[in-house]
Amino acid sequence: VFPLSLPKSANPKLQIAKAFRGHQSSPVALVTNKQGEDPRRCWQCNSSHSLASCSEFKGLSIDDRYALVSKHRLCMICFDNSHWANKCKSSCSSCRGRHHHLLHRDNSHA
Repeated sequence: VFPLSLPKSANPKLQIAKAFRGHQSSPVALVTNKQGEDPRRCWQCNSSHSLASCSEFKGLSIDDRYALVSKHRLCMICFDNSHWANKCKSSCSSCRGRHHHLLHRDNSHA
């Protein structure tokens, strides 16, 4: 058995690159919640339900709802905190606008 040796003039990084040529790698993301954190935590009352189903949130004026959603940097369309409205695929169920139906204004100022 002979030890593997590279010529002194060879670039080790180039040798490694050649060895991995043809191998594909894929980016992988792992998203986890902090231990004990409820993924459906309500941003209004801290209970374990969605913001859209919160009776306290529904009792607020539309302006106050907008303020809460903005304060917590949530998507204005689905109330998720993992993306902005410009990346959201949802729309208002009342008018198909780019806001959540709980932020819908009948006079179309939203």
